[in-house]
Amino acid sequence: MVKGTVYKTYYMYVGCLLHKPGGNGFSHLYLCSFLLSIQSINIQIVVSLQTLHRSVKSRLKTRLQFHLAHKLGDEKKLMEYHQELEDVIEDQLSLASIHYLRSHYQEAIDIYKRILLDNRLVCCKC
Repeated sequence: MVKGTVYKTYYMYVGCLLHKPGGNGFSHLYLCSFLLSIQSINIQIVVSLQTLHRSVKSRLKTRLQFHLAHKLGDEKKLMEYHQELEDVIEDQLSLASIHYLRSHYQEAIDIYKRILLDNRLVCCKC
């Protein structure tokens, strides 16, 4: 029952975003698709790509394209988006997750350790 409610909410959100031009809405739409694992169906990957290409350039869009390139096995695009990542927490966490998914565990651990050391005060306030 919960799953149906989530998808119903997702499609309502899609409807709202498609009628709202500009902004980062299409990146958020793709993010919802990605998190719901809808994009695992080939047709949905094409729709997600078209949706993502319509969004404005942002760090979120770059991270999503980075993950999508990994999911599609496109090494050239993966390296292209890897070069666009910046030294901010969100991008570094994204990079660490790709390392983990590619079984490069030590690289992922090194990134997580560096983030924890660099942000010790932030992490301790939890």
